[in-house]
Amino acid sequence: MRLLSLQQPMARDLRLIISVLKMNIDLERMGDLALEVAVITKITASVPPVKPLIDIPRMSEICQNMLSDTLNAFENKDVELAKRLRSG
Repeated sequence: MRLLSLQQPMARDLRLIISVLKMNIDLERMGDLALEVAVITKITASVPPVKPLIDIPRMSEICQNMLSDTLNAFENKDVELAKRLRSG
């Protein structure tokens, strides 16, 4: 906020700052949800699963890859990778 108020960034810089602020909100939300999953996992650790948990590790791998690719697309300004990630 200090950067916005004191430096008065224009166009490209302003878009970058806004993007980073929005990403920060999403990353914080992801962290909060991961914490909730961890707490529930700890609480239910002593209860045997209804079925084998084969999908959970795969979902984790997919999420980690998506996050890594997203951060790489942002860092490298790779528009094509960002578009592929957006379309699924």
